[in-house]
Amino acid sequence: MMRSLFFALGVSLMAGAVSMPAAARQDDPAPVELHAYYLGDAFANLRGGIKTGARAMGKLGAILDADASAIGIAGARLHVDLQYVHGQSLSNDLVGDAQVVSNIDAVSALRPMEAYFALPFGEAGQATLKLGLIDLNVDFDVQRYGAFFLNSSHGIAPDVSQSGLNGPSIFPTSASAVTVQWRGRGWTGRLGLFDAVAGDPDHPRRTVVRFPGTTGLLMVGEVDLAIGGGGELQVGAWRYTPRFARIDAAGAEGKSQGFYALVEGPLARQGEAEMGGWIRIGVASDAVNPIGLYLGGGATFGTEDRRIGLAVAHARLGDSARLAADLHRAETTIELSYAHRVHPRILLQPDVQYVVHPGWHPSRRDAIVAGMRVHLTLF
Repeated sequence: MMRSLFFALGVSLMAGAVSMPAAARQDDPAPVELHAYYLGDAFANLRGGIKTGARAMGKLGAILDADASAIGIAGARLHVDLQYVHGQSLSNDLVGDAQVVSNIDAVSALRPMEAYFALPFGEAGQATLKLGLIDLNVDFDVQRYGAFFLNSSHGIAPDVSQSGLNGPSIFPTSASAVTVQWRGRGWTGRLGLFDAVAGDPDHPRRTVVRFPGTTGLLMVGEVDLAIGGGGELQVGAWRYTPRFARIDAAGAEGKSQGFYALVEGPLARQGEAEMGGWIRIGVASDAVNPIGLYLGGGATFGTEDRRIGLAVAHARLGDSARLAADLHRAETTIELSYAHRVHPRILLQPDVQYVVHPGWHPSRRDAIVAGMRVHLTLF
């Protein structure tokens, strides 16, 4: 029912976009902005993992951003992001990796990923309050250069994404939240209070909207500092208020918490082409979370229309998880990706990933995965 209500809201607002006037001034946001896209993946596990084979999957997205000043707050915006995911799982069925080869690999369903009001406040609107369904990874733990790659660890790292009963409020299931962002000279600070359980763990296709804190809270804080030459230092921390069962089943429940740090920025430039890179580290409480340490990073080179990149994602199990099941210490994925815009609305991205110790499982051979992503900008 809730999914249908969100879908109806999105469709009605999108339909109204056709007749809305353009913005009065060029530097003001339009009263209604509507975008739609499609991502399609076709991948084959060529060797190792669980078994060889091929899978296809896709994600259709429609994003609405509309003026909401009618609620009585100047500059207020309504943001709705509807996503339809379809296809079969590559990682669950074939590769068996924990970090997930494709960042659109999810249970097929239509979901409202985001539906919130953004309310500016403070001097010159340098602060923003968000209320509603919010994707944590839009504001927190964003890897600007890492977002080029297809492996899920370069979107939001697994030390964060593994947490909670059903994951935190990230793709494919979000949770209700309240977030605040402050922008200063050379720095940005963010705080978020998310409902501790995203969606319904027993019904992965279901969208559940609760008041933040109904099932406890996931608290997240982050500070981004600008560093010389267009770079950025990002430091964040997170913690759940509910306690979780210990992996080693040794006595009392434990806290789920962690912190992360990232350094990224441009490294060199040749004409219009830029080389940029990043390094990220994250630590999580390994008494209740399998992954205790994550290290990732990489570099890209090129332009918006043609780019190549190499990245590494290294997820290390804590002692409790490794010894409980006699697993390998780490799963490491090396990814080589290339993107080429063949049309203003079409971007092709062939991609190869080598997965060492998929799922940390000692019986699985290292996997080689190759395939193609098609990015379509619909409007």
